Amino acid sequence: LIVALPIAVNIALAAYLLSRIDGGSVPIIGDVDAPAQVVGSPGDVIPRATRHEILAAAESAIGTEFACEGPWRAPGGVSVWSCRTDDSVAVFHGLGADGIFRLDVTWFGFDESTTQLPAWAAAAFESPADAQRAERFVADNVGDEAETEIGGASLTVDGAEGARTLLVEGGN
Repeated sequence: LIVALPIAVNIALAAYLLSRIDGGSVPIIGDVDAPAQVVGSPGDVIPRATRHEILAAAESAIGTEFACEGPWRAPGGVSVWSCRTDDSVAVFHGLGADGIFRLDVTWFGFDESTTQLPAWAAAAFESPADAQRAERFVADNVGDEAETEIGGASLTVDGAEGARTLLVEGGN
């Protein structure tokens, strides 16, 4: 009885779980089709609001091409694109490719002197003076938690060692 009872309970549990698994996959709790929440204000674009211009400026400064996917549709008519390399991923939120209101970049690495985040910060601005201020702010603060406003946009640097982040949002 001591040996048979645990075996019987395990068999019953396995039978129950197999009856709940649809098509060989593990059941997921929650709505997997629910769209991701959009943070930011779609009405307030960042200073260089065109995704193609931001990407071209970043690629030129970094010296590498990014593989991009999207757009995906999010609530409120928002389009989302993702561009990546082995070292980073940039996510654009916009009302079309010409109305980017949020740029979220994550850089993966441990040598902060080689981070791509300052180049992305500069790429988000049309004004050379604002681009230079944004680049300097991010370069000086990568590795820390810091926030500032430059030329109608807020810049936030954050993250942990190995994954540093830059968030550029319009309308401030």
